[in-house]
Amino acid sequence: MSPLIRTIAEAVASIPKGAVVGIAGAGGARRPLALVRELARQGRTDVRLIGWADGPEASLIGCEPLTVVPPQAFQAAALGVDFLPRPSTSTGTTSVVSPVSGQVYDAIASVRPDVVLVHADAADEEGNVLLSADPATWRNDSDLVAAGVTVIASVEQLVSTLAIAESPRDLVAAPPAVGSVVHAPYGSHPLAYPGRYTADPDAPTPGAQADHWAYLDAVGIARLIYRSTSQQGETK
Repeated sequence: MSPLIRTIAEAVASIPKGAVVGIAGAGGARRPLALVRELARQGRTDVRLIGWADGPEASLIGCEPLTVVPPQAFQAAALGVDFLPRPSTSTGTTSVVSPVSGQVYDAIASVRPDVVLVHADAADEEGNVLLSADPATWRNDSDLVAAGVTVIASVEQLVSTLAIAESPRDLVAAPPAVGSVVHAPYGSHPLAYPGRYTADPDAPTPGAQADHWAYLDAVGIARLIYRSTSQQGETK
């Protein structure tokens, strides 16, 4: 087994104390909640969470609220520049004047997380990660992942390198940026993973569990499979 394939506990334990941690995913879908629950198990209230959309992570961990950062901040870091312009919103941000048109823009400063947590479709043992998603949100996550110093990816399934090569458009992260890959089916539960399973607002709320697999057992793996393979995600 590749050293990049780690248990969820090993992957989360690798996050440095005081790290700025980027959380990928839209507000109500495709969030890396399996990794976040492990942060809570390890008592990692020392991290600072940021993302391009707000989510439930801070309440799960018991840390400071997630800071929502404009997507342009991560895009700037991914491009290796210290800011990008955005149409002015009069919100007190630093302004810049275009040398071409003279138009005033907000200057969005580059933000580079120490670690980015992303939940994706699949990965291989070499650390190539696939994310099939709506292009509008895929781009934001792609920029966030590219902005991070290192990436921890939980995935719905582990696949061969050949399967990765067959989906080049969906490649969202690759070595050497990827530090850990964690196999975590239903890793966004109880939120949705579009194309795989719907949100599960009526799911049981398990107490403290030893790991992600124990969490799935407590929620009911048969229940999850039934919901993800039925037409409307209903519960049997």
